[in-house]
Amino acid sequence: MAIRLIKIWLVISWCSSFYSCGMKGNTEHTVEKSITLITLGYTDSANEQNKGHGIAKYLFIDLENDSIVIYERVTHYDTAIYTTRSQLSGRVYGLSKNPKILSWFQGFMIFPSGNHIPPYEEGTLYCGNSYLVFLQSDTLTKALAFHHQQAFQDLNMVVKAIVDSSAKTHAFQTQVNLKEDSILGRILSNLDFDDFMAVPPPPPDAPPPPPPINR
Repeated sequence: MAIRLIKIWLVISWCSSFYSCGMKGNTEHTVEKSITLITLGYTDSANEQNKGHGIAKYLFIDLENDSIVIYERVTHYDTAIYTTRSQLSGRVYGLSKNPKILSWFQGFMIFPSGNHIPPYEEGTLYCGNSYLVFLQSDTLTKALAFHHQQAFQDLNMVVKAIVDSSAKTHAFQTQVNLKEDSILGRILSNLDFDDFMAVPPPPPDAPPPPPPINR
């Protein structure tokens, strides 16, 4: 398992550098259509669609229409526990020609579809998010699951920089209308996720971790 983790980490690290990962040696040109990136979180109610998962973060990049949807769900542990949701959507002209986004897309297309989360031994505690990636081109569809986060943070940072630089010239919608279950149902029903066994995080009413001890 250690060797498999090292191999996955090396490839993801290579991809996240955005240096034309996966493009060399590929003689067939594919037309990139869309990227869906989901950071899994808790759900209010487990059902057949969400399989016990919710969406903590959602990023959809439509490379055919130069548009994006960014969604985030945050649980706050203040004097009372509550959840907030935010969403931003709209068009960003030239998004489909951004070299960093296209390199990210090509880099992850080299992975075979399926669950790339290693089989942890019983009793192992994993503290981190699980990520789902759904890629569509004119010739292929890829559905992937990972635990490694750096490459996904890199893509989010690229998109954030694009949105921030476009805010003065583009009008973005901020209405929250994303349906988590319908999104997860469509993606998790993919046959490549038949063995997807990522354990959902604790529910939102779980107490926050204890404060650090000052010695």
